[in-house]
Amino acid sequence: MDDADENHGSRPVRRDVHDPPISALSPANPYSPASTVCWHNVEAGDPGAPPNATGGERYTVREISGHTWIELAQPVAVDFVPAGQKTDIVKPAPGHLAIKTIKKPQILRFTGSIYQLTDNKGDSYVMHATETGTPSLNVILPAGWTLRKVDLAEPLIIAPSQGGYYNIVGDCLGQGYHQYIFADAIYPARNTTP
Repeated sequence: MDDADENHGSRPVRRDVHDPPISALSPANPYSPASTVCWHNVEAGDPGAPPNATGGERYTVREISGHTWIELAQPVAVDFVPAGQKTDIVKPAPGHLAIKTIKKPQILRFTGSIYQLTDNKGDSYVMHATETGTPSLNVILPAGWTLRKVDLAEPLIIAPSQGGYYNIVGDCLGQGYHQYIFADAIYPARNTTP
């Protein structure tokens, strides 16, 4: 049990009585059930916690709808692919993606095989969660995007950018991805071919 489990406030939502049942909480939407895929959380905490916080000080407990929740991420911005075509932020329409920038002090470690989402600019993302618990390559993506299973030769460790930020992508099947290869120093990338 980690500190987040021990310091969950006075009225936590119990997994066994929540409707729908909670298997894990998605960074894209803290209220939607998701299952993690092939990763281990190395370090986590509240994005607003002091830099040297330890134990329960790393978390802020919030009360929402009569239950206490641990704040683990702060949404910062959202974008959509194809550009200019808005869709549902949590579960985009087929052929669309939602890209969310979040502040989250977390380090992720992937081993074995990963599911890699790549755009036509040279950016790559690794699947971290899926609604069903089983990753699917059978997803309708925007033009120029691909999804494939990749065997890792060594562990993939992803740390947030300066300030603790991640780009998180969501697809129409409820699968979530962390960006780990960046085609450019800015978003969106300026180049149009890999």
